[in-house]
Amino acid sequence: MKPRQDKKQLKQQAILEAATQVFAQKGYSAATVAEIARTAQVGKASIYEHFSTKEDLLFTVFSKRVAASLDVVEKELKGVGGTAPQRLSMLCSKTITMAMENVDLFAVSLEFWSAATGPSRKTRFQDALHDMYVSQ
Repeated sequence: MKPRQDKKQLKQQAILEAATQVFAQKGYSAATVAEIARTAQVGKASIYEHFSTKEDLLFTVFSKRVAASLDVVEKELKGVGGTAPQRLSMLCSKTITMAMENVDLFAVSLEFWSAATGPSRKTRFQDALHDMYVSQ
């Protein structure tokens, strides 16, 4: 990968981490792009170089963080034996443990669900969930 691409990816990662933190602390509605930029230590324009809107940023944070979490759960539970109720119990236990270890992700997930209930976001929300849970 080229150094310029590395720098761009690092900046985008910093923005996503800052957005996760700000959305979790303030909530989606109260969070501002300016505050996310300050937290990421980038200019506000840098955010708009990577994301068209605050909504795009929320969807990206949610989809990337949840996808990463699903990958972890899938890897840890792959090949686990036992009965269906035992496997379900293990899945629930792992999910609760991950939620406790990743409080910001849990908070952003709730913000995503809340923000996505508006009529203008319903289709996008359904598509995101489909892509995340069904397409895998």
